[in-house]
Amino acid sequence: MIRPIGKNILVQKQKEEKKGILILKPIDGEPYKATVIDIGSKADLDIAVGDTLLLVPYTGSRISTDDDGYLLITERDILGVVA
Repeated sequence: MIRPIGKNILVQKQKEEKKGILILKPIDGEPYKATVIDIGSKADLDIAVGDTLLLVPYTGSRISTDDDGYLLITERDILGVVA
């Protein structure tokens, strides 16, 4: 596993939402949700491991070759915390 440094934040994109037989995928270009896995020591935000974030579209650096959804993002990629 990667440990983020500085102001970087490690998140995992949330899986597609399933409702009945419909699978609701985010539409390209729309913000998406991700769960905070780890936070760099210099990140100056009011977030914690396990929080769900709303991120700008097409953001972050994918850090795994598997389809596990792990991304490294920066503070400017975060739109808000989902309550």
